[in-house]
Amino acid sequence: MLDTEGLMIWLISMPMHRDTRIWGADADTFKPARFLPQNADKIPPHAWRPFERGPRNCIGQELALVEIRVVLAMTLREFDVRAAYDGLDELRGDGSIWTDASYRMGPQEVFGERMYQVLFGAAKPSEGMPARVTRREM
Repeated sequence: MLDTEGLMIWLISMPMHRDTRIWGADADTFKPARFLPQNADKIPPHAWRPFERGPRNCIGQELALVEIRVVLAMTLREFDVRAAYDGLDELRGDGSIWTDASYRMGPQEVFGERMYQVLFGAAKPSEGMPARVTRREM
């Protein structure tokens, strides 16, 4: 048996959620039918872990998720948000870790998107997802 004393085990769900051995050749395809009751027994236990449920899960999580969706929808409807990767050079040297050139090594596009998760302690958008936000004219 492997001794894990003093080690931090970190399960990375994104690769598991896109594993063709679990989900098939179309693992990257949005297919909600995978989770219909008649298909549920085809999904291995613990293969789908979007919220890490279990005995220590927060009992207020569902309410918090609903509340944050409402707040986010009510707030964002007043603004236009667009990616601003073109402005990163202006920020170089501002002391933030997201403008460090080392983050521009490796893939710069994942699944056709410039914004993708990177692991830096926890998942974060690529280069902090620089954005320009403008208030909509109402």
